[in-house]
Amino acid sequence: MERKILRRMPWVIFFGGLLIALPSIVVRLIDWDRNPLAAQALIERVDMFAFGTGMLFFNAVFAVTTGAVLIVLMKGPGYVADGYKLSDADSPRRVSERD
Repeated sequence: MERKILRRMPWVIFFGGLLIALPSIVVRLIDWDRNPLAAQALIERVDMFAFGTGMLFFNAVFAVTTGAVLIVLMKGPGYVADGYKLSDADSPRRVSERD
């Protein structure tokens, strides 16, 4: 699952960043008929919300990516959590014989 997450992260970052920046782009492209100061205030407000949302989004992406990388590193190249062979795996002894 962590490898799927790592493969999808570049697309998540690209499209997520684009989606967050889209309101700022749209607000700048609209021809405002009202007071230029009010239009500038609206543009700045939208930019502040986009910046805050972007910070939250990129921090969450960083945390998820860091967790996925750590899990991949902990599993190692064998893709297993615990690859040790048991000495009595074919014929386990009874609990009373182990003591």
